[in-house]
Amino acid sequence: MRINVETAIELIQNYKNNHLQAINDNCISLQDENGLTIKEDSRSVWFSLSDLISLINDVQSKGGNGIRFYFGEYSQNIIDNALPVIQAVDPAAAANMAQYKGMATLVLVPTKLDVNFNNADFNVVSGTYDFGVRHRGDLVAMNHGGMIPPPWPEVMNAPTTYQESCGASLLDL
Repeated sequence: MRINVETAIELIQNYKNNHLQAINDNCISLQDENGLTIKEDSRSVWFSLSDLISLINDVQSKGGNGIRFYFGEYSQNIIDNALPVIQAVDPAAAANMAQYKGMATLVLVPTKLDVNFNNADFNVVSGTYDFGVRHRGDLVAMNHGGMIPPPWPEVMNAPTTYQESCGASLLDL
């Protein structure tokens, strides 16, 4: 369902004033050892159109019916596992990976109707319902979108405002 601009702005403002504020004030993964907030959590995640189209094509080719958006958080384990791959592709990004720890992200997981007609998470590689505790295989999900605000503006001398970092201003509240 499409919504009007006013509703979009109100939804984003509500999140910023309520959920995001509570996360920034209380999330221990965003705080130092003294409990002081050392960084703000991400407010949004951006994915390129080509990446989304590719994922949609993969889901459709296996009979999927949608994509579930899970909220996620980067842990040290995830960073450590991703570091060798990112180092090979983009050493500058790898040098800043540690700053992702504690930041929120989105994980896009394909869905497909199961035998009970539920929209169940499924693996587009195998075409089976083997997500989560049932099987920890090579589920193809999507992550690594652009986070706003970026997690390391002061390190990379990147733009420090939402508008500067992504060129967006309509929904910057």
